[in-house]
Amino acid sequence: MFSNLFDDCPVSVIRDISLFHGTSRENIDKIVSEGFKSSSSEDNYLGAGVYFYDSEFFAIWWKFNSDSYLKGPIQKISVGVDLTDDELNELIAAFQAQYGVIVAEMTDVSYLDMDNFKVKEMFNEVYENLYDICNTDKIFYTTVYDYLFEKMNFQDKYDMVVLTANLYKLTNKPNFRNKAPQALIPYRIYCLKNYEKIKTVSEYVINKKHMDTFIRFVTLRKTPSW
Repeated sequence: MFSNLFDDCPVSVIRDISLFHGTSRENIDKIVSEGFKSSSSEDNYLGAGVYFYDSEFFAIWWKFNSDSYLKGPIQKISVGVDLTDDELNELIAAFQAQYGVIVAEMTDVSYLDMDNFKVKEMFNEVYENLYDICNTDKIFYTTVYDYLFEKMNFQDKYDMVVLTANLYKLTNKPNFRNKAPQALIPYRIYCLKNYEKIKTVSEYVINKKHMDTFIRFVTLRKTPSW
């Protein structure tokens, strides 16, 4: 059905990269010794695979947002309430007790670049066609990615899918979100499909310096830049 659509789809290559994955403390030793397991969910942005960021801070941020206890203090910061030193130390200790970050070193990774307009254009055509064929109210993006890799042999061409997303600064100024690029904090999401590209896996040691930088990042989201 889409046999010729992706004939000219570009292939991008990353020669060397370190990517970061936030996970629970109990999973770290298992991943380091046994390797990653694929995540498959309708909520996955880029289909089945293992998800990474190119910064440890976003790996930390992801776990904070997925934990209701840790999310509470961060929400306080986002509305302008400063944490006391005791609260901050308690927050850091709670994170380090429950979670950690893994760093994976990879080389010569080919990827489907979803920031490329031509790729995005092709993707949207597949999405619209699947929507019509399935005759359903909702087609998840993950359905399209899984279709491309499982039915159209994208696994022979691409090791990974990469997409840039944006966080908006949090502010009570209604016009702020419309003022680009000051309103945006971009980050890249990496979904690895070919695990053989992983050369080494180890725990990335998170210390107070990393956590302090993360708190500054959270604070930046609520602070206008003018």
